[in-house]
Amino acid sequence: MANTQSAKKAVRSSAKKRLHNIFWKTKIKASVKAIEKLLSTNTKELDIIKEQERVLYKVVDKAAKNNVIHKNKAARIKSKISKKVSANAQGPEKEKNTAEKETKVSTASKEKASKSKAKTKPATK
Repeated sequence: MANTQSAKKAVRSSAKKRLHNIFWKTKIKASVKAIEKLLSTNTKELDIIKEQERVLYKVVDKAAKNNVIHKNKAARIKSKISKKVSANAQGPEKEKNTAEKETKVSTASKEKASKSKAKTKPATK
């Protein structure tokens, strides 16, 4: 338990900030889930999806402005959702191409990592 007056105030202040942060993070998660639900149901109504995307951008930007999340995390969230929305707009063939590219990139990076490990091993005499 806090003893000094300033420590008691700090406890009250941090409780208030915690509720504020939870409020914004919950709004972000709800917006992301709403968009992902629309995308998973294969809704071809782009105007509804774009509206939800706009709402998500607004919520994420406000949370970043209020220091609830870092601005780079806000950018990552928006980028991730933007990729999903554009892939949905292009159709299923675009999604397959994206998945194939990700697989190629991951295997290429694994090969590169194994080559760099082989180079760093010291030569035995």
